[in-house]
Amino acid sequence: MNNEEFQKIVLEQFNVMNARFDSINKELKAIRTENKLHKLQTSENTEMLKALLHSVEVVKAEQEKTNMDINYIKGSFVTVETMAAQNYTDIVKLKAVGQ
Repeated sequence: MNNEEFQKIVLEQFNVMNARFDSINKELKAIRTENKLHKLQTSENTEMLKALLHSVEVVKAEQEKTNMDINYIKGSFVTVETMAAQNYTDIVKLKAVGQ
């Protein structure tokens, strides 16, 4: 093999390697672009989850307040029933005295 043939082979191999590097660079660029999109989507998903968690906390607080209101109303109702029963007893006593 002479010098020209060797140079030709080296040049051909260099061109093959160069084409492979170009292909790898294109793939790497596509992967980087896809990675950026994934990061953006992850960030968006994180913000949505934070908003949902906040919403859940608000609903829980409202639910606790509603439960407290219901318990207060139940307690008030028991008081009203007790007072009504006492009033009924008093009415019966007054009727008995009036007869």
